[in-house]
Amino acid sequence: MGKILVCDDEKDVLKVVKEILEPEGHKVITVSSGKECIEKAKDTKPDFIFLDIMMPHMDGWETLKELKKNEELKHIPEIGRASCRERV
Repeated sequence: MGKILVCDDEKDVLKVVKEILEPEGHKVITVSSGKECIEKAKDTKPDFIFLDIMMPHMDGWETLKELKKNEELKHIPEIGRASCRERV
């Protein structure tokens, strides 16, 4: 199956996504920041990137913009995810 790079600043999300995708035969690589995502994408050339939109420092939109500037990475399909948590 495919090599999937998952970028999210929430460790629980990384764990759940990995637990869902690995049994399906995918190699899952996890990172917790936009900067790490760009570096890891350059190193591993994933088939797909699952990207959190709402992250500190470099958000998902900024990360995506940087990925698309790179000739070797701009073809990689990605999906963005955003979650909002309301604390009561």
